[in-house]
Amino acid sequence: MYSFHQKNNTWKDQFLNGSLLMKLIFINAAIYLLINLVSLFALWFGSTDFLIYYQDGSYTSKLTYWLAASSSFLETIKHPWSVITYMFLHERFWHLIFNMVFLYFSGRIFVQYLGERRLFTTYVFGGLAGLLLYMIAYSVIPYFNSPSGIPILGASASVMAIFIAIAAYQPALPVLLPFVGQVKLKYIAIFYLVMDFISIQGGENVGGHIAHLGGALFGFWAITQFRKGKDIFYDLMPIVNSIGSLFKTKSKLKVKYRKSNNASGRARFTSDEDYNVSKKKEQERIDEILDKISKSGYDSLSKKDKDFLFKQSSKNQN
Repeated sequence: MYSFHQKNNTWKDQFLNGSLLMKLIFINAAIYLLINLVSLFALWFGSTDFLIYYQDGSYTSKLTYWLAASSSFLETIKHPWSVITYMFLHERFWHLIFNMVFLYFSGRIFVQYLGERRLFTTYVFGGLAGLLLYMIAYSVIPYFNSPSGIPILGASASVMAIFIAIAAYQPALPVLLPFVGQVKLKYIAIFYLVMDFISIQGGENVGGHIAHLGGALFGFWAITQFRKGKDIFYDLMPIVNSIGSLFKTKSKLKVKYRKSNNASGRARFTSDEDYNVSKKKEQERIDEILDKISKSGYDSLSKKDKDFLFKQSSKNQN
């Protein structure tokens, strides 16, 4: 059973220790603060060039408009970066809080069973799938059609992809929820999907609920392929590697000393780059072996794989 009454480190420790999940949360929060500070200072100092006003008297910063995606394919072509930036962008406090709590809830379980590397792939491609379904719906369905395009922002589609993926992978996993008790993960997933379907009928965030379903479709599809032996997460990983590098903590310089046969006996230094490449290859090998174990059991491993695991285990104990 998965419980959330576990010991947590400080936010600073979580970030410095390289938790990808916490970095995603921190970056979403940092962008939220940046967007709102820009709007606030623009309002205080009368810099109307930085603000866009609506008929109801509300306003937003042009930075938000610049980073948000749109239901219009034409607008998206004008701002191609928005297909990525929109999924880290929040303008309302409670929108941010709900998404980040949900990301933390589902992300911790996801990482436990599927690993950190698959988390970021799911986040990015879940967001892209949500945006694609949103754009198609607003372009094809007359009820949603808007010639000028309607902006979309938020991590909801990405978070939904992560949640549905892990719910599809571990549907019977009992989760202990505050004030509710023990609930199987699949029932929580069904509840959210039903609520999204109902919410499409009307309301202020119809497009957001469509995007949620797009993210959910990606998460479910990726897991169905994974169960068939096709690791979509790893297949898509090269596409997001350049983005993912922004979230990785650089290792400090590693110094190794080896007894040298020459007279100088100089210490041998390993650069950050060489060390990171070596560690990356080791981790990929470990992930592959663990996948084999989860699918076919420990006995299915070759002697070479078992020896490698034993060496890694001995190394970690030293």
